[in-house]
Amino acid sequence: MSCPGAIAKVVGFHGVEVNETGNNTGANRRVVIRVYPNPVNRALAVSYELAQPSPVECRIYDITGRLVRTLFKDGQDPGSQSLIWDRKDDARQTVRAGVYFVKLITARGKAQAKVVVLN
Repeated sequence: MSCPGAIAKVVGFHGVEVNETGNNTGANRRVVIRVYPNPVNRALAVSYELAQPSPVECRIYDITGRLVRTLFKDGQDPGSQSLIWDRKDDARQTVRAGVYFVKLITARGKAQAKVVVLN
């Protein structure tokens, strides 16, 4: 059974699964984001599935909620998608060790994953 904010673990991937109810259809919507490796030393893979074409926005925030990097903001085709975060902020500086949040917004809903960055 899945509930809002439940942590999903699939073969080394860690993410957050969020269920939302659509306004128009009342159908249950779900977005699952997977991040690997976690904790991360160098680069982080962010994976997700799109059932249909969708606008996608993926952002990285630090523990204080400050926007660190807009990783992606555009439309994407359906299917398996993957983004890579190179541990750089929007100014192209390598971020410090600490806790960060990957937030994904699609037409189907939102999801976030907590990531630990090591030196």
